[in-house]
Amino acid sequence: MSAELETIEHQLEDSITSLRNNGVRITPQRQAILKFLIASHTHPTADEIYQALSPDFPNISVATIYNNLRVFKDIGIVKELPYGD
Repeated sequence: MSAELETIEHQLEDSITSLRNNGVRITPQRQAILKFLIASHTHPTADEIYQALSPDFPNISVATIYNNLRVFKDIGIVKELPYGD
């Protein structure tokens, strides 16, 4: 396993632990969103996350992405970056 993959897996486990400690259920969609964010070398928008994950999760919606990002932000897993004016 590469060092980058080990780092991603470690960050994913830390994030999942934080979610569980805050009473958040870990769903496959939530885990996929987290993994995408951790592996991303950019600051993806909710729409970019949706486009990347929708082939594997056909029932996922942009609202699901936004709701999860809000949960992640509230817990401190991610930070919101202002986009545009």
